Amino acid sequence: VGERVTGDAATHVTIAGQSLGAAPDGDALGHAEANARAEAMARWLRGEDAEEAPSRALTGRELLLGSAFSLSAGGELGAPRWGAWGRFATSSFDGEENGVILSGDVTSAFLGTDVASGRWLGGVALGLSEGDGPFTLTGERESTRNNGTVESTLTAVYPYLGFSATERLDLWAMGGYGAGTMTITEDGGTPLKTDIGMTMGAVGVKGTVLAPPADGGLALSVKSDALFVRTTSDAVHGDAASGGNLAKAEADVSRLRLVLEGSRAFALKGDGTLTPTFEVGVRQDGGDAETGAGIELGARLRYTRPGVTVEGAVRRLVAHEEGGYEEWGASGAIRIDPGTSGRGLSFRLTPSWGHAGSAAERLWGLGDARGLAPDAEVEAGQRLDAELGYGVGAHPGVVTPFASAGLADGGARRLRLGARWALGPATSLNLEGTRLEAANDDKADHRLGLTFNARW
Repeated sequence: VGERVTGDAATHVTIAGQSLGAAPDGDALGHAEANARAEAMARWLRGEDAEEAPSRALTGRELLLGSAFSLSAGGELGAPRWGAWGRFATSSFDGEENGVILSGDVTSAFLGTDVASGRWLGGVALGLSEGDGPFTLTGERESTRNNGTVESTLTAVYPYLGFSATERLDLWAMGGYGAGTMTITEDGGTPLKTDIGMTMGAVGVKGTVLAPPADGGLALSVKSDALFVRTTSDAVHGDAASGGNLAKAEADVSRLRLVLEGSRAFALKGDGTLTPTFEVGVRQDGGDAETGAGIELGARLRYTRPGVTVEGAVRRLVAHEEGGYEEWGASGAIRIDPGTSGRGLSFRLTPSWGHAGSAAERLWGLGDARGLAPDAEVEAGQRLDAELGYGVGAHPGVVTPFASAGLADGGARRLRLGARWALGPATSLNLEGTRLEAANDDKADHRLGLTFNARW
């Protein structure tokens, strides 16, 4: 739903990962290629040209997950735009709680339609989910049937609404209601079948809250959503043949995610600019399933003036599960840049301690907060990289001889000598020799490389 509100609603069709989407308007060559690919797919589906068509093994799951479509019509001259879409999703789960080990897979299919008019978008999606998996009972019980399977189906409807508050800020909300059945079968026993239900709600926001004016100012961007899901199952009283009962159950799951980033540029005398930046990432998974929390805090201070950049950054990730996990990092940089001409002195010094890279996006994208903390303890390391070069004019372009060194924990070192020849804005030829010394005092590794780069 977030993608429908903020993403591209252009028409496209993907089958088994092969896109048959239309090209941008006016691109005749692109339209011809798209039409040719669509016709080739149609022939393949009809069983024609089987000998000429390339093939590979494809499982049903790969076919489903690699297939999606989005159709769009209208929207000209301010008229409403109608859309239809479909996609598949799958997930796996496993867990152990109170003497029960359970695992399985869930596959879902979604079919939706919506209409956009002005700043508003409204739509509804129909979802069908099927899940199955084995279970094992490890606790003490009178029955000898300690293994079995669980199967479930759920059909649900999901209305959703999107609103573009500004050109930079999008809001959305959705709800959901579903009903289905669940069947529990112990090995050698009679299946126990019951009704299940689902209700859910979610809200989200994404965009640039504040854009700095031309003369500088505060910039603030945000991405956040909140989700709540409740599932229920009815009680079942088995007969004498089944010899089992199933209690009524109810489970709640919640998730809150937030990534907030802000910066403010201050103009200084002498064409200098000082820019502090902060980043906050928060995630909280709660309820009756996996629970945990993560907080990512980061700050950066950068000073720039023509040809010179100095910056420092710190970050800290705290993950709470059953136990605590903390991850931190700090980094700095001093850069001297000769500018677009490439002629003159260039210098770079970048020390780092710990895990200096931001983890805010990792915190956002995980299936649950358990993945924030690795299985094994991670030790914070140190590293120092430096490079010195000087660009001189050549015919054509600029040649920059350089020397660089990298030092890491335990005495590992990397030394490089070489020259970069910039033949043009998008073309370069590089020659360099490298000496690698491992921390375990093994024999040094020497390499000589010649690379040619061209971009277009």
